Amino acid sequence: MRSTSSENSIYIPEEILIHILLRLPVKSLARFMCVCKSWSDLIGSSSFIGRHVNSYVKNLNHTFLVGLQCNEGKPKIRHSIFFNETFKARCLDMGGLQLHGSSNGLLCLSSNSPDLTSPVSICNPSIMKYVGLPDTNLSCPPNSEYHCVLGFGFNPGLNDYKVVRLVTIYRQHYIEVEVYSLSTHSWKIIGVLPPWIISMDWSFGHAVSNGVAYWIMRAEKDCSLHLVSFDTGSEVFEKVLLPEAIWESIICYVDSFNDIQPYKESVCLLKSEAEKPHRHMGSPGEVFKQAAHCLVSWKVSCTVGL
Repeated sequence: MRSTSSENSIYIPEEILIHILLRLPVKSLARFMCVCKSWSDLIGSSSFIGRHVNSYVKNLNHTFLVGLQCNEGKPKIRHSIFFNETFKARCLDMGGLQLHGSSNGLLCLSSNSPDLTSPVSICNPSIMKYVGLPDTNLSCPPNSEYHCVLGFGFNPGLNDYKVVRLVTIYRQHYIEVEVYSLSTHSWKIIGVLPPWIISMDWSFGHAVSNGVAYWIMRAEKDCSLHLVSFDTGSEVFEKVLLPEAIWESIICYVDSFNDIQPYKESVCLLKSEAEKPHRHMGSPGEVFKQAAHCLVSWKVSCTVGL
């Protein structure tokens, strides 16, 4: 008797199938979603995606840091640090795009110098797919000059990706914040802001780490610099004064480069000075877990000579 296709099929226990699929790259998983509906449902489930992301992060061994500078429209690499691998670095032509953060292989992109009308997208370059974010719910007074900052990251507590938009209007006590959720594909305006943030202006930097958005903001009263945070889960703002030695050096060196980036479970401050060309990476150890007890500490994690 001729065997049917079902009789010739090979049954693979689900736990073994999951164990195999967890080891595969995203491109392969995208192809295997077309095998059958059960595979598509499994690979597309939130539980599998979470396990695959955790497995990828634990086995990540291709970490690198690259610094780019654009001179007369031609970017060139000035400095780079590579771990575990040596290869020829390439300049990336962003084509007028600005990167606002990356998390678990996803990128948040917009046009350069984004304003409230600029399109924003979350992209997965490994499978060539993207999601366009809906229009903002924020608005500014007519003819006002404002600065718009975006931050993107993953909130493990909510198992959701978030985009935080901070808008400050120059020379006015006016700040607005809204948060985009990938799971609901919608923006939410943060209606209640702490009084102290109204008297501050965005200075530089934006980063999202462990579901918390960070900015460096300047107090109008004494020009002191603060690390301001917003927890996308609890929707609570916090602030920590930067060490005086740090913010004074930032103010004194006009040609210095300053930024903040995700670092482990918190963020680090990147600083370089034209007269002293090296980078300082200072990490606030458990900064907002300890902020309530005033146990905030910064340390120089590494210094890189260029």
